Amino acid sequence: MSRHAIEIFFHRDYHQQLGAANHVTWRPSGRADRRIEIREDQLDNQNDEQPVPYIKALQALYGPLQPYSLTIIRVCLGVYLMRHGYPKVFEGGTAGLAAGPLTKLGLPSPMVWAYLVAAVEFGGGLLITLGLLTRLAAAAAIVEFAVIVLTLKFANGFFAFAPKAIQPGFAGVIPGGFELELLLGLLCLVFVIAGGGRVSVDRAIGREI
Repeated sequence: MSRHAIEIFFHRDYHQQLGAANHVTWRPSGRADRRIEIREDQLDNQNDEQPVPYIKALQALYGPLQPYSLTIIRVCLGVYLMRHGYPKVFEGGTAGLAAGPLTKLGLPSPMVWAYLVAAVEFGGGLLITLGLLTRLAAAAAIVEFAVIVLTLKFANGFFAFAPKAIQPGFAGVIPGGFELELLLGLLCLVFVIAGGGRVSVDRAIGREI
């Protein structure tokens, strides 16, 4: 049986370089050297201890699902956006959008903007659901929600269903407070930062924006 020489070298320089690598060299006898590089932060993450549930039996539920938590939120967010975009794309909702809020905002060519909103909601929602071009689709949705919050609903206040926000003669361009759009925008920000996650087309093809 051949003997293997295993040499492990750890290099850490916390003051000069960030992300220094730990080098693990495996030299099997009679073969060329093979080198595996492991980043320090990967080793540190492996050593992180998860809190123990008060009811330990629940760990059997949490453990398998934990890696897919962001995926569940991403799919729900995408389907939600698609549902709002569906009537604009397939039921003529763009005409009402153009004649209503977009015209009140004084935007030129309101129908063009209405089709753009429909594309962001339905098309972008579909992309977010699939995890394809996730960051781009989420960023486009953030722009839409920012416009809704700042220009259409801000004057109504925070709470979506407060009497002041929904009563006739409300101050905003459309009724209701901005809490829902703000929440959706923050959720989209999560996926601009994190990307599509483990179960996504972006991960499957190994490319993303």
